[in-house]
Amino acid sequence: MIDILKAEKEFQKYIDQFDIKDNPSFILKIVHTNHVINMAVKISKNMGLSKEDCDLAKLIAILHDIGRFEELRKLSKFDSVGSDHASLGVKLLFEDGLIRTFIEDKQYDEVIKEAIGNHSRMAIREGLSDRALLHARLLRDADKIDNYRVFRDDTIESRLPGIVKDLEEFERSSLSDVVYEAVREHRCVDIHDRVHPLDYLVCVLAFTFDINFKESFYIIKVNHYIDDIINRFSYKDEQSRIKMEEIRCILNDYIDDMAR
Repeated sequence: MIDILKAEKEFQKYIDQFDIKDNPSFILKIVHTNHVINMAVKISKNMGLSKEDCDLAKLIAILHDIGRFEELRKLSKFDSVGSDHASLGVKLLFEDGLIRTFIEDKQYDEVIKEAIGNHSRMAIREGLSDRALLHARLLRDADKIDNYRVFRDDTIESRLPGIVKDLEEFERSSLSDVVYEAVREHRCVDIHDRVHPLDYLVCVLAFTFDINFKESFYIIKVNHYIDDIINRFSYKDEQSRIKMEEIRCILNDYIDDMAR
């Protein structure tokens, strides 16, 4: 049995213990978690999943970034390259036993563990059960869709701290060939291939190629995420501007096909 109200109350208690509530990254992560929860609920319901699986999807979304909060506690910042927050979350929940705070029933442990552990990998590991694979894919979709929202709505400086100092610097950026070719080949971008500020934006746009469900593609389509993100910026480098228009077409065509 999944007691969502209990899980929500316990998660609130968990985040209330942190003394970094004025840290912008902490606030951002709370907002992100709430949006991922809402997105996971929407996708699972649109897919016609059972109430049990809808509740399970919501529980997983509540807990999916618990490793990020611990990362912030230790480092006061996010470190997507040097720190594996998904593995840290799994350790906290299942090695340290924190999972029993949120749900007493052990029957869902494998699914929760695999969904959270795989949500930030380049690809889901092989060998998952059908149910674990379903929820791993669902969480990845919800998480990636909210990354579109963040890059659409937040300032580029807040999204790329330490990468760009202002909007002008971002808009002068060029695009790395390896990142551009990944999109042309319908592949996600390896985070280690990001060199220029524009590479980071295109890396997020290329999440499109790792979306799993028709219902998720439809959400991306009706919210015009690709166009809204690309339209936010002027591309002062002429070659970058041309490439971004090609990327727009590639992604929108792909989304149209997958949303049918």
